[in-house]
Amino acid sequence: MQDANDRGLQNQLAHQGLVKATHQDIAIDRTSTTDRTHVWISGILALPLVLQMIGMWFGSSWHLPVIIEWALATPIQFWLGYRFYLGAWAALKRGEANMDTLVALGTTVAYCYSLFQWATLGQAAIGHLYFEASAVVITLVLVGKAIEAKAKHSALESVASLFALKPKTVTCLRHAQEIELSIQELVSGDVLIIRSGERIGADGVIIKGDAEIDASAMTGESIPEYKVTGDSVISGTLVVNGTIRVSAERVGDASTVSQVAALVKNAQMGKAPIQQLVDRISRIFVPTVLILALLTLGIWLFVGETLEYALVAAISVLVIACPCALGLATPTALVVGTGLAAKHGILIKDIQTLEALPDVEVIAFDKTGTLTKGEPKVTTTEPMGCSSQQLITRLVQVARESTHPLAQAIVRDLGRSVPAVTPDEAVTRAGQGISVRLQGAEYRLGHLEFVTSAAMRPETPVKATRSYLSCDGELLGFVEFSDTLRDEAEIVIQTLKTLGKTTLMLTGDYLAVADTLAHRLGIDHVHAQLTPNQKNRDD
Repeated sequence: MQDANDRGLQNQLAHQGLVKATHQDIAIDRTSTTDRTHVWISGILALPLVLQMIGMWFGSSWHLPVIIEWALATPIQFWLGYRFYLGAWAALKRGEANMDTLVALGTTVAYCYSLFQWATLGQAAIGHLYFEASAVVITLVLVGKAIEAKAKHSALESVASLFALKPKTVTCLRHAQEIELSIQELVSGDVLIIRSGERIGADGVIIKGDAEIDASAMTGESIPEYKVTGDSVISGTLVVNGTIRVSAERVGDASTVSQVAALVKNAQMGKAPIQQLVDRISRIFVPTVLILALLTLGIWLFVGETLEYALVAAISVLVIACPCALGLATPTALVVGTGLAAKHGILIKDIQTLEALPDVEVIAFDKTGTLTKGEPKVTTTEPMGCSSQQLITRLVQVARESTHPLAQAIVRDLGRSVPAVTPDEAVTRAGQGISVRLQGAEYRLGHLEFVTSAAMRPETPVKATRSYLSCDGELLGFVEFSDTLRDEAEIVIQTLKTLGKTTLMLTGDYLAVADTLAHRLGIDHVHAQLTPNQKNRDD
């Protein structure tokens, strides 16, 4: 799928007044911002405590006054660390112990022991306090939480972009009248009226009209597809030109846009088998750590050490286990993996699929929008009955009157030095091309059947995307297009081959075009001229 979370697309959608984010996205955004703020505050407060620890390593005996240490550690312990008390209490009510239990218990014991030392020894307690231990542990765990929240936010940006493909409102035909409804009010069976420049709000079937539909945001196909009565359309796609009436079949959560967005959310909210294993281990690990801490306390007292020495040893067991990799590294790694994939346009069905990737032996790639950029580029101009410069001049002047991606490619690639002219008339024919009247002559640009009569058509088979130009029915020439290869495509395929993976290309393009690209990239097998349904077959 094409990178739907591209910033340019988001800006474009915003100008069209489309939905930008879900409530969940907003909540995660706020959580991510709050976590970053807490990390900064905690880090600033803990820094002086850390500096005196570093000084001790170099033989310095400098320490902050006890009251300063207490003032720095207290907000970290009970304000910034409040979430760990909540998590520990929730686990306790379930009869469980988790990482929050270790963080809350270990840091609280270190903090309270420091208070006890201060109360009993006064200023003589300097050098025997552990405020810095509780502050640093909480700060480190907050850093891990912030990384996880940021990764989730990055991943769900792509979900927001997908939901942005759904219009806020749609024009609906009810009781023989056009009315405007919010997307939530749509029901299956409603007849939608979609005009040029509007996005389709539900999956359905065209019951009247024809139009060119740009599905690039959903499928990666860069060339708009001409749709007529009886054809199916999917939500989130854009009507380039034409007006159609669509009988809605799948609306709301059942629509294609919503289902694709749900894939990313499921990948974020689900748990992989390895993470479920981590959860099971944590249920045993945390009580084990608590028991070890008590045993440590008892053993040191039994062998004759002081209470202070035994408490410090027990606290060390708890504190060292607090920022445990089981509780932080595993979920963070999984969230970062799905987040980075979504940010690059790779939608993972669920978290189990992500974990199964190393065992995959055959990998299939779509061509347009996946191996290629999905952006047409002019490769050849072939004059027929005129000079090459005359053909290019008229191609550009006619193409400037069209918003079709192929026409825009002509203007972009050939139009640098072509003078602008004002046409007498310009008419776009959906699925065919554009007719432009210049200086009394009618120029047509588009499909061969549209620009000239059957008797004048060349018999050479076409193996690339072409647009033809004619003047008053006389063929002037044609222009051919190719798709631009993505910069990373060759590296990805070669990397997979070194790993012993078999690669396939699935495309609706001509076999000759697909074979050329496959040979260049080193892809093992090609399946060309496929429909979207054929690409989805299990065999």
